[in-house]
Amino acid sequence: MPSIVLVRHGQASFGSDNYDKLSDLGRRQAAATGVQLARSGIRPDKVYSGTMERQKDTAELALKSMGHAAPVTNLSAFDEYDSTNIFSAYLPAVLDEHPDIRDRITRADYGMLRDRVVFRRLFFPVMTRWIEGHAVNGEAHESWADFQGRVIGGLDQVGAALGGDECAVVFTSGGVISVSMTHALGMDSARSPEFNWRTANASITRFMRTDRGIELEAYNNYSHLQTGEEGLRVTYL
Repeated sequence: MPSIVLVRHGQASFGSDNYDKLSDLGRRQAAATGVQLARSGIRPDKVYSGTMERQKDTAELALKSMGHAAPVTNLSAFDEYDSTNIFSAYLPAVLDEHPDIRDRITRADYGMLRDRVVFRRLFFPVMTRWIEGHAVNGEAHESWADFQGRVIGGLDQVGAALGGDECAVVFTSGGVISVSMTHALGMDSARSPEFNWRTANASITRFMRTDRGIELEAYNNYSHLQTGEEGLRVTYL
């Protein structure tokens, strides 16, 4: 039956002015993922990527390392949500509930926090407010329902283009993979941030397309980053 393989981009540039750029480690992770895909016998009939640079660069590096010259179709359905606007919109209210953290950051940090520990503490309450649809003032942003809808629509589009035992590989981001997981497992959207946070950079998640929709086969495989090879390690941002 047809399969859809989702690959999260390699480590991006958290804490820099341009997050949407693979770090040196992220580039090595992407190449290692291509080797793993080839080793697993995955030779995609179709390849897709979101339109973000970190997604497209991961696709390029992975395909090169696996020796596969398939054309890549860029679909905005697989772009990550706009975390800058989401944090800007919901962070003030969340910080009112966490005064100890509020005193550690400035308004300039609202769009994208640079401290990993602080980001970890605020990620879940910010995402929960977004998913629950709390009203905000100021920055416009894509709603959770709209984000979820475009991801599922993208999966449907890719799945409909597959026949027989064809395989599609999609290079995307953690939020997209988290929606795919809750959708395939029939879980409440409230669980999505858990998958989002735990999906490793350059990890591989595989679904099968059946007459019931997409069904999970394997989630978050990053064994290819744990080989002990110098310069490789598991990351999540």
